[in-house]
Amino acid sequence: MYRRSMLQRLQLESQHGFEISLEITVRAFLTGYRIREIPTTWRDRVRGRSKFRLARWLPRYLPWYWLGLRQGLFHAGSRPVRPAL
Repeated sequence: MYRRSMLQRLQLESQHGFEISLEITVRAFLTGYRIREIPTTWRDRVRGRSKFRLARWLPRYLPWYWLGLRQGLFHAGSRPVRPAL
């Protein structure tokens, strides 16, 4: 869940699934928004086959992961803190 006002401020580049979620979280974090966790319950698939393909997904996901990790580690203490998402 994200605040609409925060989403409207971000200029997103991603166009696919999990990649978008990670980009939103990384950009919000680096912009100074506080991130809050909402507990969820995941249930395993009971029928059908997954269409998830790691080799296709990973190249789009990793740049956002590394940006968040790199910038977060180096700038965590210097970021302004904004309201939670």
